[in-house]
Amino acid sequence: MQVSGRAGRTLPDGTVLIQTFHPENPAIRLAKEGKLEEFYTTELEQRRLLAFPPFSRLIRIVVRARDEKKGDAAAAELGRALASRLADTAEVLGPAECPIARISGSHRAHLIVRTRRFPEAHERVAAVLDDSRPASGVHFEVDVDPLALL
Repeated sequence: MQVSGRAGRTLPDGTVLIQTFHPENPAIRLAKEGKLEEFYTTELEQRRLLAFPPFSRLIRIVVRARDEKKGDAAAAELGRALASRLADTAEVLGPAECPIARISGSHRAHLIVRTRRFPEAHERVAAVLDDSRPASGVHFEVDVDPLALL
C-alpha cells in the first residue's frame, strides 16, 4: 500500500502491478482493494488463533553450519533440550529448514520458541544455550521478537 501511494504522485498517474503466485491470498486481495482496516482486523484475528505476536512472544534460534548433517544434528539436539526445559512454559516449533535454506554456503535450520510466559522462557532458553556445546563449525544465532522468520 505504501509503495502504491508513491506511483500516483506525478502526472500522468502511475500504474501499480502486483506480482504473486497467490492472488487469492486475503492479504494480497485486501491490499489490492485498499482495505487496510479489514486487513488489520483479519490479520489480528489470525494471530490470536495461532497464538502469534502480539498474543505471545517469540524467540528464534537459527542453527547455521557448512556441513548440513552437523547442523541438522545440532538443531535436533537443541530442539530436544529446549522442549525438555520449556515443556510447561513454552512451545518449541521445529527444527525446520529456514525458508532461505542456504546463505553464503551455510545450511540453515531454525527453531521457534513461542510463549506467553516470556521471562521464564527467556531465562530457560538462555540456560539451554549456555549448556550447549555445538560441534565445531556449528553456530547458533538467537533473535528475540524477530521481525521476520526468513
